[in-house]
Amino acid sequence: MPSYRGALLEFFQDRIFLIATLALLAARWLMATYLPLGNDEAYYWDWGRDLQLSYYDHPPFVAWVAAISQSLLDQPFYLQARILIPLIHLIVSLNLIVIARWIYGKALNKQQKTVLFLALQVAPIMNLGGILLMPDAGLLLCLSSFFVIALPILLSEESVDRLFLRSCLLGLLAGLSFSSKYHGLIISTCALAFLMFKHKPCRRPLVFLTIASGFFLTASPVLFWNL
Repeated sequence: MPSYRGALLEFFQDRIFLIATLALLAARWLMATYLPLGNDEAYYWDWGRDLQLSYYDHPPFVAWVAAISQSLLDQPFYLQARILIPLIHLIVSLNLIVIARWIYGKALNKQQKTVLFLALQVAPIMNLGGILLMPDAGLLLCLSSFFVIALPILLSEESVDRLFLRSCLLGLLAGLSFSSKYHGLIISTCALAFLMFKHKPCRRPLVFLTIASGFFLTASPVLFWNL
């Protein structure tokens, strides 16, 4: 199984995919600059001006993104709300390219790369998710990163000496996915249960406690607010 970097280098050996990805990233920033904010986006942008532990209809991750965006840029207003979203979309796309390569088990051919590229960069649901300030951006970022950490454990039976660090990251990312959207809890919990079922070292009490500690650390704002 190639490394994360190796899988990306393998995919982008065809320079057309690299050029098109960077061109679409620039296009998303351009659209984010001039498209007016939707009602929900303005709502989340306003959350970023007054951070709380959580909010009535969503956890706080989208507000954190809005707050960081506002600290980076004063004007123009539309881009100020969305400046991080195209970058998050790029990271999610790279994560999914690597995940697809690892699951497939061998190098993708050009036709497979084209289908994957179109799904990640042109399909409407992913394309809009690369522009709009919505909670889904944080959820996809955290879950795709979660699986980038989890898959090497599952697919290559990674040695126990690195398992502690990965279990820390898995717990943190599971909590962050829950802090992005509530159903992130269901997805990450089911994934962790499957990982523990398939990979015996993951059942060790210390690993379980490490994952749980990481989860409660990053999910604590939502848990405290709901209490």
